[in-house]
Amino acid sequence: MGTLAKTSKADPKRGNLPLLCAIQCPHWHVRLCLSRVYWISPSLVKIDSVRKHAMSLEAVTEEPHHDYSSFRVRGKIFVTVPPDETRIHVFVGQEDRDQASTLYPGFVEPLLWGGKVVGLRVLLKSATASAVKSLIIKAYQARVLKDAGPKRSGKLAARAKP
Repeated sequence: MGTLAKTSKADPKRGNLPLLCAIQCPHWHVRLCLSRVYWISPSLVKIDSVRKHAMSLEAVTEEPHHDYSSFRVRGKIFVTVPPDETRIHVFVGQEDRDQASTLYPGFVEPLLWGGKVVGLRVLLKSATASAVKSLIIKAYQARVLKDAGPKRSGKLAARAKP
């Protein structure tokens, strides 16, 4: 759970947002108690919880990827962690990218590679644990389903045969 602050007015410098904004922003939670408003800032998602969750999935390994750390299923990357460990890169499909960008604009942004959007950059300091876990699972499922897809055909299949 995040930090709890009692306030009667908005103070953006202290992390207190107006009620309307708090209801619209999924990474801020608000509790009403009698006539007072209690603001709860999101918990900081730590890289250790990301690592623990990713490694709990079936057949996942953690391996280096250049200067990054990566989580892989059967050798294929589905999440990378930059060296500063303040964000993660999750590789999800277009539909999941659009949905996450709409639901979590405060901590999700497109991840570009060669000018093409290939995943999402998740800023851990602003993210909610449930959203991060959900995105990791979606990336894992996307990678597993991609590997389980139809067999190659045509010229590529001919080249693969001995």
